Amino acid sequence: MSDELIPIRDSFIVVLDSRNATNYNNSNYLSDVTFNFEDALHFPHRSLRNTCSVLSFVGANSIYNINETNNVLSINYTKYSLPYGNYNSTTFMSALLTLLNPITTTYSISLNSITNKFTLTNTSSFTINGSSTTINEIMGLEKNKNYTQTSLICPYTCNFNGLQSININFKNLTTSNIDSYTKSNSTIIQTINIDSSKSNIQYIRTNHYNFKLNQDVIDYINISITDSLQNNINFNNQHWTLTLLFNYIHDVDRFHYNNSFFDIVKK
Repeated sequence: MSDELIPIRDSFIVVLDSRNATNYNNSNYLSDVTFNFEDALHFPHRSLRNTCSVLSFVGANSIYNINETNNVLSINYTKYSLPYGNYNSTTFMSALLTLLNPITTTYSISLNSITNKFTLTNTSSFTINGSSTTINEIMGLEKNKNYTQTSLICPYTCNFNGLQSININFKNLTTSNIDSYTKSNSTIIQTINIDSSKSNIQYIRTNHYNFKLNQDVIDYINISITDSLQNNINFNNQHWTLTLLFNYIHDVDRFHYNNSFFDIVKK
């Protein structure tokens, strides 16, 4: 590096509110949105390094624990879909029996309070079709496994905790970040833990993590918010705000800052 140049670090923030999005790519899910700006984000042509990080995120904890990704129980090749909502073991058993026993009562379900496992019973043999059942983790069933019997004790504990975390994706950026789902580079720029006891999902940066940007110009920002299996989150039309911090390091002429008395007099 020339002795006549010195590196300078500059920063700016971009505040995104889903209410101001240009396009809602998955309607009132509000988890895949695009923001267009009157002027593109330009980094200096000779910048040495451009980076970005998530400074903060705030949104409503409006994600149902039973939703479009995990609400189907397939029995005897009939798919029973639970209405989306937040369930506990009691409300789940009631809703499931309403689906399974529309006319006559043949199915029953109970929960062992010690093992936290469901037992599903019918007056005749039934088959749970694993390949088309998505409610496995909720009920405690093994994924993609078929069960045929009259009384089934689910092999695993039930789980009504809902999502434990969400991923913020900057879809039109290339990053070096890797996730276990794709097992390769991903567009995830931040993972945010969810506290199920709180009504808000909130994140404030507490470290100095930044990821490198390979682009000098960003024409638009496409944000998607997903779970760990890359399913888009359904925020149920509840909006969120996201603040991005951009940094860039560039060279400036050292003598631009070295004004001697002679230089000042000349001016």
